[in-house]
Amino acid sequence: MVIWDASDIWAVCLKHNSCSLCGGRLRLPFVIWMGSSRKEGDEGYGEATSFLCSECCVDMCHGLSIDMKQIVTARKVGQLGFHQAAKQAAVSGGLLYTTGTDNKQ
Repeated sequence: MVIWDASDIWAVCLKHNSCSLCGGRLRLPFVIWMGSSRKEGDEGYGEATSFLCSECCVDMCHGLSIDMKQIVTARKVGQLGFHQAAKQAAVSGGLLYTTGTDNKQ
């Protein structure tokens, strides 16, 4: 979640934490990244997994989002029953292709 201003209840993190990537000081706005498996009522709910400063967010925006999309695509290919293809897949420019085939047509 993005913390935009000092009135947010999570803004207290500014004083007690640093960026998980660069180790630098957090400034507004910043991101708190929590594991999606945590739900309200679970032990550890509300404890942030990572704090990301806005500079690191800008630096990794394109690379991380592209990597995540490639993982989603590879998982979908595997769920369709192409497990070996998903394992052998190479990703280039957003195109999923296999590096080899045993197809004898």
